[in-house]
Amino acid sequence: MSVVPTEIASRRRIRRLACSVAALVGLGSVAVVAPAEASPLPSGPAELAQPAGPVPSTGEAWPAVEAEIDDLLQEFVAEFNLPGASVAASKDGRLVVSKGYGYANTEDGTLMDSDHQVLLASVTKPLITGPTVVEAMTEAGLPLDTPLYGQGGVYGTRFDADIAIGAANTGTPIEWYAAITVQHLLDHNAGFGSASKSGTMALFGIEEDELTYELVHRHFLQERALLHEPGTELNDVHYSNHHFGSMKLLVEELTGQDHTEYAAAAYLEPLGLAEEIEPKKNPYRPSTADTHEYVDGEPVPFVQDHSGGLGSFAGGYRGSVEDMVELMGHLADRYSPYELDRMGFWRSGVTPDMAWGDASIARLSHNGIISGSRVYVYMTVDGINFAIQTHISNGEAKLAMPGLFTEISNLLRDQDIPTHYDIWTGCTRPAMASGYAQVARHGTPAADYQCLFDQMTGAGYELDWLDVSTVGGRNIFNTVFVPDDGDSWRAFHGLDGAAYQDLFDQQVAKGMAPTRVDSYPVAGGVRYAGVFEPATAPFVAYHGLTKRAHQARFDELVADGYSPTSLSVVPVDGSIRYTGVYEKGVPGSFLVRSTLTPAQYQDEFDAQLRRGRSPVYLNGYNDQNGDAKIVAIFRSEPTGPFLARHGMPSAEYQAEWEDATDDGFRTTVVTAYQAGRRAAYAAVWRQ
Repeated sequence: MSVVPTEIASRRRIRRLACSVAALVGLGSVAVVAPAEASPLPSGPAELAQPAGPVPSTGEAWPAVEAEIDDLLQEFVAEFNLPGASVAASKDGRLVVSKGYGYANTEDGTLMDSDHQVLLASVTKPLITGPTVVEAMTEAGLPLDTPLYGQGGVYGTRFDADIAIGAANTGTPIEWYAAITVQHLLDHNAGFGSASKSGTMALFGIEEDELTYELVHRHFLQERALLHEPGTELNDVHYSNHHFGSMKLLVEELTGQDHTEYAAAAYLEPLGLAEEIEPKKNPYRPSTADTHEYVDGEPVPFVQDHSGGLGSFAGGYRGSVEDMVELMGHLADRYSPYELDRMGFWRSGVTPDMAWGDASIARLSHNGIISGSRVYVYMTVDGINFAIQTHISNGEAKLAMPGLFTEISNLLRDQDIPTHYDIWTGCTRPAMASGYAQVARHGTPAADYQCLFDQMTGAGYELDWLDVSTVGGRNIFNTVFVPDDGDSWRAFHGLDGAAYQDLFDQQVAKGMAPTRVDSYPVAGGVRYAGVFEPATAPFVAYHGLTKRAHQARFDELVADGYSPTSLSVVPVDGSIRYTGVYEKGVPGSFLVRSTLTPAQYQDEFDAQLRRGRSPVYLNGYNDQNGDAKIVAIFRSEPTGPFLARHGMPSAEYQAEWEDATDDGFRTTVVTAYQAGRRAAYAAVWRQ
């Protein structure tokens, strides 16, 4: 078997497809009377939900639970007189709840949504600080049980004088300081109590604008006793912001960089979140929800001064609930629950039948409390990540958040949410029922195709036909799915020539062959879509050939016993290019035409029908002059009843498809081309 250059597209979450059977062309034109097929795709959900009740809501959630979640959160906002709240949850790595309630600003009426940045408060510790410290220690080649102070410690002798003064002032055994490790800080188990800015200013005789965290830490070492021997209070840790706040110094000692710059570059940027999650000292964005306070019992926005940023690693970041859930997903992919437990999360809810391996952790959680914000995050053993917040100081609301997590996570746990549903990717189609003999779709916008594909494959279907047509400068996908028979297959779309060739080489090495390959124009070039299935006969494929080169190759292959099974034509730089697939041993005689006008196609259809041939492949396109053309392959086999229609607008095609389906026919071919300003469909149905 030989192969001419072929291009292959990539995939994101599930196999990507786009396929159009391209047939080799000789000369001539064929027009077939082809019924239109494919039912219109359902429209996507509105970006903003209509206000439900007195508390407005925005965003979306899996439809089966959205109403119950709305009731819970609207009651939550109303009962505690909150300015607003937002909640997000993922299940098995897919965002399934993303909702906002009430207002981001009660004065100007800006609605709250799940993309609004809020103060993370102490949720910063497990989501930002712990992972950043682990990253810095790993880069330095140091284990987390490395000591902080003294010879061989991270700081070396940097704080020896302060420790000596502190031991004398507080009576803390000096060997306790030498025993403190990085892990003790992450566990809140170094014995640190609270640091003091006012005490630091008094000790060093400075003003507030002269404060640095190094001076804060030196004051702490000199005047604050350790509360217990490091590492000994495993069951009763002394939670202290200074454990995490001081890790600013640790990261800067290890990396030589500002701690927030290192966190952005080494941790958040590789995840694509450096612009979304940022220190609260940064200027507010339009997407930042205003902090609120109660004035005469009503929530009113106020502006906080976050310019100092001394305690960034203790609780000084902001981000949205969606950002928090996405970050938890990345952490869950990279670290074990036990490792996450050791870098700032709290383990809870231990149950024998629901635990993460040896760690026996049913869920990890943390909350955040700061002026103008209350936040809770959860990660569970069964793949649910959850974040909830309100942008006002309200202790009762914070106490109610764990109950909301329990109710919402139980709702999600009880739902069989299809694998395609993911608000992050915009794929929020409803579940597709399994068991249909065939499912046809036409006119699917290119941006929606991956979602359709995921919806169908998630319901147990495989791609049987794929065509990409260009109408009004937009690419649309026309597809037919059938129940997956269990044989291997690989679909792709959106690949340039080089990527398609790479995929082609990989798949051929695995014993696969392209069965349909379509080419279509995009800004700046051509893209390819198609399907690979197990090779059952010798084949040859090529892509991107000029008309002259295509004709020469066609003649060679036909003379050698090959016949075209897929042939696609695309306009490129004032000419047309061909992409084809040929197989050896295809039964029956055939005729191929690649430049037929719709009228010529009808004439050729009539002529071939008299010769006992029918269309088995069609590919609609508009040539370099914008004229509508059809590629057609006619064969003497298969035989039997069939229907064919062409030149149909979408609604007419839908009606023809319904009639044909009701009469027991199945769609085998569907394509489109631009006629005037609209799509004109051509199709073939067989019994």
